[in-house]
Amino acid sequence: MLLAYAGIHFDWFDPKRWPALLMNFFGSGLILLSMVQAFNLPVFLMEAAWAAMAIFGMAKRLGRRS
Repeated sequence: MLLAYAGIHFDWFDPKRWPALLMNFFGSGLILLSMVQAFNLPVFLMEAAWAAMAIFGMAKRLGRRS
């Protein structure tokens, strides 16, 4: 997720393309998974929102293919 964030700011990735969307989704998913042992509501809300934005971007890209 940090790589995607840095890559967008350094113009390595287009934030609307698959590599950045997938890195953001899987990165936030791993952080959410890590909270199984020690739940933290603020972190959960932030990462859930981050994953939701990535899912929205992926759905938008898939919709353009149709």
